Amino acid sequence: MKTIYKYNFEITDSFSIKMPEGSEIIYVEEQSKRPAMWALVDTSRQDKAMYFELRGTGQPFNGLEGEYIDTFYMFNGDLVFHLFYHKSLIRS
Repeated sequence: MKTIYKYNFEITDSFSIKMPEGSEIIYVEEQSKRPAMWALVDTSRQDKAMYFELRGTGQPFNGLEGEYIDTFYMFNGDLVFHLFYHKSLIRS
């Protein structure tokens, strides 16, 4: 069954989240002072580790971060982050 799930994550350069295979990130935003992403998921599919890179404005960018997903703000816009997804790093 398809539904929308929320996934919290930490502010770190690289991280992974287990999500059903084929999940589509549809929104990224701060909620209750924590970053979160919302994804359209098919709960009948098997979970896979999905790998992400996070860059703040002004941080070095090497061009290997992956596919751009979204930009979001923290602390009333004092910090701006850019989320990228590595399709090639999906693993079981």
